[in-house]
Amino acid sequence: MYHLEAYGLMRVPVLLDAARDTGSTAPVEPAVSGITSTLDWRTDNGRPTDPAPHEGVHLRRQQSLDCLYGLTHDRLLSPIIVAVARANLDPRRYCGPPEELPHNHGLIATIALQEAGRLLERRGWRHAAVARLQTAVRASFTPAGLTIEQLSSDHVTVIMGWTAATRRLRRLGSAEELALAAEIDTYLLRARRALAFLLMPNAVPVDFGGRAAGTQCVVAQR
Repeated sequence: MYHLEAYGLMRVPVLLDAARDTGSTAPVEPAVSGITSTLDWRTDNGRPTDPAPHEGVHLRRQQSLDCLYGLTHDRLLSPIIVAVARANLDPRRYCGPPEELPHNHGLIATIALQEAGRLLERRGWRHAAVARLQTAVRASFTPAGLTIEQLSSDHVTVIMGWTAATRRLRRLGSAEELALAAEIDTYLLRARRALAFLLMPNAVPVDFGGRAAGTQCVVAQR
């Protein structure tokens, strides 16, 4: 848990919230200074010889750095984002194909990589994200539209994640991103139909898979 919080920069979102509330970058400036002035928090820079921590570390630090850069546009963060994106691109550090089955964590990591590509104007990263998303979505659902993740509540999470991904792809708007959004829609159509067979009359997923289901429903998430 320490590695997840420290190396994943999980305290940064609290500072980002404060910055947005105050309309000032002052709350995040100490974080930017600390991140850019020391390597202690990041033993892994994506090189083959670097230790590879839990995949959750990679997706969270990519998200945090994307948000910091989006708020401050501090160029000192750029080489750090490059190193983190290099780690994100490594199949050994990614929760998804080809090393692992598709997972919602991998989807989040890929969206964070895509955002880094937008922020730093790295078309290669955006192209890599599209390729990764395409491979993942094609393997994320059964022919009947059920998610391959084990819980009925995971089906809800996966639909919400891919729905958000299509919205983002359409906002980015390149030809390949728009084409992928349209392809994902076909999988989501079957997934939403399958969801109807997983819901109780009160629209809560039946507890298939061994964990208490949540109370979310995505029928209206279109």
